[in-house]
Parts: sequence; structure tokens; C-alpha cells
Amino acid sequence: MKDAESRDRESLLQAIFESTPDIITVSTLEDGTFLEVNPAFVQLTGYTREEVLGKSSLSLGIWADPGERERFAGRLGRGEPVRGFEARLRSKSGEERRYQLSASPLVAGGRPALVMICRDITAAAEAAAVERKSAFLLERAEEMAKIGSWEFDYATKVVTGSEGAARIYGVPRENLTVGDIETIPLPDYRPLLNKARDDHILRGLPYDVEFKICRRSDGRILDLRSRALWDGAKKRLFGIIRDVTDEKRAEEGLRKAIAERDLLIQELFHRINNTLQVVLSLLMLEAERDEDRRVDDLVSRMRRRVAAIASVHRSLYTARDVSRISLLDFLSRFLETSSRIPGGPAAELFLDADGVDLNIEAAVPCGILLAELVDNAMVHGRVPGRPGRVSVTARRLGDGRVELQVADDGPGLEVDLRDIPRPWLGLRLVKMLAEGQLGGTLQIRNSPGLECVVVFDDDRLGGSA
Repeated sequence: MKDAESRDRESLLQAIFESTPDIITVSTLEDGTFLEVNPAFVQLTGYTREEVLGKSSLSLGIWADPGERERFAGRLGRGEPVRGFEARLRSKSGEERRYQLSASPLVAGGRPALVMICRDITAAAEAAAVERKSAFLLERAEEMAKIGSWEFDYATKVVTGSEGAARIYGVPRENLTVGDIETIPLPDYRPLLNKARDDHILRGLPYDVEFKICRRSDGRILDLRSRALWDGAKKRLFGIIRDVTDEKRAEEGLRKAIAERDLLIQELFHRINNTLQVVLSLLMLEAERDEDRRVDDLVSRMRRRVAAIASVHRSLYTARDVSRISLLDFLSRFLETSSRIPGGPAAELFLDADGVDLNIEAAVPCGILLAELVDNAMVHGRVPGRPGRVSVTARRLGDGRVELQVADDGPGLEVDLRDIPRPWLGLRLVKMLAEGQLGGTLQIRNSPGLECVVVFDDDRLGGSA
């Protein structure tokens, strides 16, 4: 009966020896000479059974790293159990793969021997290496971006979080519990966070909230932004938190710097406007003391030109965006100022410039140009016996350029308008401003009356606004 049981046991061991996918070898304990190898050894190493029996792993060069072999032999020599020892083994073709070795002593043919099982873990080791690298890169990315992730399982009441989340909250990763997390935000923000969570889970509203925390590790007050998604099937809430403290400070500093810059620029425009008002007053005094009609006309015209410049700076002083000026605002201010100047315009004016603004670099030359054209039309574009009518139109063309049109219903001009006569200083000034400073074009035509059209690209002067 015992012989039968022994034979059954031997048959079982033989079946295991031959069918297992792991390498099994039997070798002498003294010098590692192979006494037997299983079919998996032949398949994985490329050696035949006859090529290895009677030879040692050392002579065949199976150990890729001699140091690993020495450590393995040392543990055997000290009588230590060998379980899960990792080593690189080389096949007959020279390919190296990672194996996990386990060994036990036995007696074979009356001699001390060693049975060793080698499991190929190359794929698992590579996957583990990739996973470790990914985890390392993720941690570094979280650290650099100041972000972290968390997940709350409503079924198990377990909170898990990344190293980044633990770092932001200032608690050990294993302490990311519901109780700990809920006490870290400042108390004033707890109702906001609870409402955002409930609205997201129960109503499907986006979870995107900013709040402040008192970091547990150092007591610092941090600004955080958190976004989350609810997985209704798994009853889990997954979220990302980001430390936006530095961003908030930078934004506040930028807003403060812009506000201070705008204040300084507006103050500059205010001072320039005051200076120009003084110039206007001096011109007014000069006109009152000189009775020469030609001098009076000259001074009045100069005062209106200065008034145009002053109107530009007054518009910029009161504007919210000091980089651009509203044409409608400028023209309204200019006409208000020029109407108080003796000898100023008396015709009826129609404006159509709503929604058109100019780059600041084009504001002053365009203001003087428009003032000159409007002044000329209102003074000279009238038919005796009836009130004059002057229209000013401004619009953006399809290519982004600005088109300005000033027209009157007067008698027009009976001269060749391709060459402006030298005495006509006003139109000559308009041409110099339109073509020289604004880099545009000027067209003058009788329609009847006089119509002047200026087209230019204001963004070319000061960059895109």
C-alpha cells in the first residue's frame, strides 16, 4: 500500500515538474551542477536538456550579474530561506530576463542537492518600473503645478488623496479622512462647499469653487480652487484641488499696478488739459485786445485747434480705457468747447460716430484733423440766407481701417481739388495730418457741397489694441 502511495506521489510530482510554466531545476548543492531540468527550462532558456546536465549555471553563463549570484549563494551558505529572490538570468541566445527565485535543499541520489523554482517576472517588473516612474512624474507634476487629487467613496466613507493633496492640506497622506478634510477650510467657507457639493450631486450643477484653508502643517492661509465630478454608479466624488494663492496675489498686484498706471496717465491727461485751457485763455485775451480782423480770425482758428487737442486729452482723462478714445465723445466735447469761442461754428451739425474708437497714438492728429474739417465746413460751407448743415460720419471698414467723412451742403469749390492751393492752410494741414501722421489717404470732392473723406489704419500707429 505504501509503495502504491509512493508511486502516486512520485507521479504527481513528476506531472507538476513537467507541466508547470515556471523553470524548475535540480542541482548539486556543492558546485551547482545541473542534475535535472524541466521542459519550461528548455523552452525559456533555449538550452536542450542534454546541453545543461552535468554542467553548472556558472559555466553556462546563465547568471547575468555575478553579484546577484554571490548574494544568492551567500544566503544559501548561511542556511537562510530563499523566497522571492530577484535576479537577471541569461538565455542561450544572450537575452536577459528578470526572474524571481525560490530554493530549497533536498537529497538527490544520496547527495545534498538544491531544487530551485524560477518565475519569469520580466513583464511584471517592467510594468512596476513604469508605474513607479509614472507615480514619480505625477508627484513632481503635482508639486510643480501645486495641484492634488482626491476621491471620496460614499459607500465605504473612505477618502483617498494624492501626495499633492496631502502636501496642499498639510497633513500626512494616511490622515486624509473626512473629519480631517472638513476642518481644514476656514469655517466661513463650509456652507459654500457643502452647497456646491450637494448641487453637483443632486442637481448636476458644475462643482467649481474657490475657498480658503488654514494649512495644518504650518498654519498658512491658502487660496484653493476645487473642481469635482460625481460618479453616480460607483457613488464616488472625484476632485482636483489647486493652490492658487500665488496667482491671486499676482492678480491683485497686477490690478493694483494697472490702477496706479491708469491713475498716473489720467492725471497726466488732466494736467495737459489744464495747460491747454490756460493757452486757450491766453489766446482769448490776445484776441480781445487786438481789433485787427485778420488777427482775430487767426487767433480764433488757433484757439479752435488748441480746443481740439484739449478735447482729446479731456476725453482720455475721463475714459475707462486710456489706450483708446471715443470719436463721438471727442466730437461732442470739441463742439461744446468751440461753440463758446467767438467766430466759431454756427451751422447745424449731425454726428454718426457711435461705437467707433481710436488708438491713442492716432487720437491727437485725428482730433486736429476732424476739428479743422468741421470748423472749415461750418464756417465756409453755408449758402447765404439759409442755415448750413454739416454731417460727420465715422465707421470701421471690413479690413479694420477707419473711414472719416465730413460733408456740408454749401456751394462747394470751383477749383481743381487734386492740388490744394497754397493759401488754403486748413486743407493743407488736413492733408499733412491724413497722409503724414496718420499714414492714410485724403479725398476731397464736390457732391455738391464739399465732402472730405479720410481713411487710415489707427492700429498700425500704436499696435493692436
